[in-house]
Amino acid sequence: FLTSETFLPIKFAEYLAAGLPVLTHPQNSGIIDILGKYRIGAVLDGAVATAVLGENLRRDKDLMRENCIATAHAEFSLKQFIERYSKIYAELTEDGDNDSVGLA
Repeated sequence: FLTSETFLPIKFAEYLAAGLPVLTHPQNSGIIDILGKYRIGAVLDGAVATAVLGENLRRDKDLMRENCIATAHAEFSLKQFIERYSKIYAELTEDGDNDSVGLA
């Protein structure tokens, strides 16, 4: 089942594709990992004042926008999902042949 630690809503990828940085709460470790890896947003954890967070986002907005779009293409494209699902189905059928699931 989904929890706040693993939940990755579709709007996350949509925001990135639009070049918008993502803000999240500190309980969503899945999104936090991606934000940190690609520098595409921030965590609203109370340790950083909202004013400082806003200043950082404004200062880095051009780079962050580029990072958001690049991350959307690299991690959330249809091609990526097809490749990932093809691998899963191939493992489930234990034949290792991607053609057998019609996704090659």
